[in-house]
Amino acid sequence: MCMPVNRKNYDKINFIYRDEKSIHSPYMFFRGLKTALQRNRLLYYAYNVYSNEQPNLKELLKYPILCITGSHEPIFEVVQVVNNKQFMAEINPESLYLRDGSQPDYSCNVKERSDSFDIYFSGAEVDLHNYWGKPCYWLPSWVHTEILDDIAPAVYDQIGFIGLAYRRKAFFSQDGNGIVSVVNTVPKDDARENVVELCKLINNFKMLVNPLSSVSAGMTGKTLEYMACKRLSLCQFDQATMFNMKMLFEDGKDIVFFETFEEMEDKYKFYIKNQDKLYAISLAGCEKVRRFHNSDLRAKRLASIVLHHANGGKYDESFNDISLFTNESKGKIFPVKSQIDEPKTDSLVPFMDETEIKTICCCFKIFHKPINVLEWGSGGSTTYFSRYLPEGSEWHSIEHNSKWAEYVKSLVDHSEVANVHLHYVPYIGEYQEVTLDDGSFEVFRDYVLFPLDLKKRFHIIIVDGRARIYCMKIGWQLLDNDGVMILHDAQRKQYHSGIPNDCFWLRIDNLDVNSEKIFYAPY
Repeated sequence: MCMPVNRKNYDKINFIYRDEKSIHSPYMFFRGLKTALQRNRLLYYAYNVYSNEQPNLKELLKYPILCITGSHEPIFEVVQVVNNKQFMAEINPESLYLRDGSQPDYSCNVKERSDSFDIYFSGAEVDLHNYWGKPCYWLPSWVHTEILDDIAPAVYDQIGFIGLAYRRKAFFSQDGNGIVSVVNTVPKDDARENVVELCKLINNFKMLVNPLSSVSAGMTGKTLEYMACKRLSLCQFDQATMFNMKMLFEDGKDIVFFETFEEMEDKYKFYIKNQDKLYAISLAGCEKVRRFHNSDLRAKRLASIVLHHANGGKYDESFNDISLFTNESKGKIFPVKSQIDEPKTDSLVPFMDETEIKTICCCFKIFHKPINVLEWGSGGSTTYFSRYLPEGSEWHSIEHNSKWAEYVKSLVDHSEVANVHLHYVPYIGEYQEVTLDDGSFEVFRDYVLFPLDLKKRFHIIIVDGRARIYCMKIGWQLLDNDGVMILHDAQRKQYHSGIPNDCFWLRIDNLDVNSEKIFYAPY
């Protein structure tokens, strides 16, 4: 029997999970979900069933419990101990039915143990009404954007696939021209290291494919993982099991859908010849998954729905509304307040996680008089952070990509921000944008040196564009004595040679996160 629901006032949840040493897919990085709950102050107590410690039942029973794969051992052993004593929710990341309509053994296991759970979360949109009368909410896959990122230039023109090819044997057997390269990571002894290795593999390719799997229904997390690394994601589409997912992404704008191998091959040939379009889709896809499908947002969704039910709420079909996962969302499903003040109007959000955004916002708020800000690399940061400046301040942003500059300019023109100056400074000679190479000084000479012509001192300098080592060298000359320089993606080793030795610096890390900011100040 499940826990009877009485009116409560819970504001946190507990989490039971297993921290795998070796994983073959980032969705199994369950420790990352625990960290996201913790990072958003939604977690009271977490228990890893693979730890050497026994669960603290006293702590576990204080708050409603969320578990992932809770119908399976060894987690179910803990579920049995607390059964009837606290509200219990389960995330089932697998489909209840295979693509051919048959029911796998693990699905029977879930059914037999359904009395132990009050509500479910499922990534398979076709299963939402199949949980034996229990409330079930849609949980699209999410991306650990704190680890998966664009970290290196692509080196292969082939389509990449990372995963278990035998589950897609019929699909890959059609590759007579050898356009697909199937690769896998070398297993590590730590789940997080496995995700890091996956990120490295994804970065080797300009585009990657996610064919339909024989063992799961719907779009798997691979599609979003490719996009998070700013790579073109080719996703095989199935109308019967992916109707909702297709509403989250736009074909030819932030993703590329196909139905047959032949169609995929035709689209591959097109984007190899039109790499400006390839790059534009990769960029838009990256922005979308980082904004709407990161682990922080999924943690908030999970906690808010669990708390809704544990505090006496009833099943609400509107919690599965598509708009909750798009820019049409008004925050209905996330009653847990963010720690940052959102701008009053819509704007592109920076390619950063919430902790990074909060930290930079705090940096701006320390200034109470008009300041000058310099930014190499326009984007969401341009319109987002400029709202936090004291009145009378100026923001100068330098961008090398003409189409992206036009897009950001349109955002600036329609925003409420004032005194934002966008400077388009093209590179010199040839440069392959799609390679994502940081660029040399010779190619980006005008771009790097442009701020010298402004003849200004800057209180804040953000280095988040091309040729970052050279931008830092110029930026140091222009930084005010009381100013701060912010280097984005400071974890990338290729930037380390540009980090000054003769200044105070502060490195900002998240818990269990492979993303860094370094803040510099003159000594």
